[in-house]
Amino acid sequence: GRVYFVESSLGQSIDNYNKAIELNPEDRKSYYGLGLSYGYSSPIFFDEAVKDFVKYNELEKKEAISKELPANIPNVFISSLTKKGLTELKDLLWQTLNKKV
Repeated sequence: GRVYFVESSLGQSIDNYNKAIELNPEDRKSYYGLGLSYGYSSPIFFDEAVKDFVKYNELEKKEAISKELPANIPNVFISSLTKKGLTELKDLLWQTLNKKV
């Protein structure tokens, strides 16, 4: 997607970023590139660009939180205490931190 973006082939850039997201929905950089591609292509795609930048921001926050959690705590220990796996706990923490008050 980035190569097409640089070459101003925005339609192809959008197609490639969408394919990348389809293959890896957690790749925040693809959402950022897609947002740029939509933003530069036409004002009618403004809402799409905003949606992709919001998703990029969500994934960036989620990644930052996952880096904050201690990597050396074994899943078995966490699971035995909480009856939940590490991924489920990270998601629960993420949801709790992002609740609207």
